[in-house]
Amino acid sequence: MSGQIKGLAGSTLSITRDKDGKLTNVTLTSTTSTSVSGSINAGQSDLGDQGSEGGGTGDVHVTTTSLDLSTDDQRSMIETWLEQGAVVTPEMIAPTTDKTDRFPA
Repeated sequence: MSGQIKGLAGSTLSITRDKDGKLTNVTLTSTTSTSVSGSINAGQSDLGDQGSEGGGTGDVHVTTTSLDLSTDDQRSMIETWLEQGAVVTPEMIAPTTDKTDRFPA
């Protein structure tokens, strides 16, 4: 019996500015891909008996998040984020509904 699990993740960040250089939009696209495969070999090959069975499955998910920026406060916040390296965490891409750990009492 043998098998494997593979995964791939990637993301792109798109920044749009108007003719005056003001930020107007930020778009983050993330792609995740997973696959699982396995096989089973049966029989005794030294006796001329052998058989095998295999299979697999996989999914690709693309998530696009776009934010239109219409106020100077929004632009300032995104400019600061960009200056700090535009770090994106998994929680930003796929937020959970359980916020208890993020906002301690």
